[in-house]
Amino acid sequence: MRSKTLILCCVLACLFFQPARAEENVFKKYNPDIDKYVFVKSFIMGLSYYDRVARRLKEEDMATVAAKADRKAIQAFIDHRTLDNTELRIAKNYIIRYGEHSNGLIRKVALDAIVVYETLLNLSVKEREMWVAFGRYKVSGQPADFNEQDFVQKQGDLALQKKEIAKDLVKASALLSKVLLSAARCDSEECKQLAITQDERDKLSKKLDLFARDNMEWGLKSGQSTVQASVAAIREVLEDPVYISK
Repeated sequence: MRSKTLILCCVLACLFFQPARAEENVFKKYNPDIDKYVFVKSFIMGLSYYDRVARRLKEEDMATVAAKADRKAIQAFIDHRTLDNTELRIAKNYIIRYGEHSNGLIRKVALDAIVVYETLLNLSVKEREMWVAFGRYKVSGQPADFNEQDFVQKQGDLALQKKEIAKDLVKASALLSKVLLSAARCDSEECKQLAITQDERDKLSKKLDLFARDNMEWGLKSGQSTVQASVAAIREVLEDPVYISK
């Protein structure tokens, strides 16, 4: 009878603890402690270049420019999109090498951010072409069938598309909290043990401060812009003492 009870206990233990072991193995397998500091640093540097794009877009008033038909202002829009194109390429280049990384979670975060930057770049190139066409129309009146209202509508649609795709950058930033967890010290993603030292945390926070000193919040909140939410998600992990350094 005692041997039967022992066998039953062993069977129950296997049934109940097998999922936990499997989950632990998945966490350790896909998030090994490789290149975590350098990846997050590269991600932050890419985000800093996207921040420049976002600040320009915030300052612009497309409807006012279209209404005034100011050629100097139109040229400014063309120049801004040229800068956007360059800085979005730089942002992507900071993380593109991680798109084939052996750490599966780093790879996912990198690929998600790359898709955002590439999509925004394509939209920015298209928008620049539209502003160039609008400028030519204002100078020469050609093509004669150019529709300014249609132009304004398309510009508005592009702006909405940019905002929508940028949301995925916030998701990628939030996933960095899992990237930074130590597979060597943690059994699951609920752990608060980090794979980086306090000195490395301080250095990453200073990288954020270089372009986001006006945003010192922790965590995601309603009403935040894409950059504000991304920075706040990263700051929470780097600066909250509940997360323990290596």
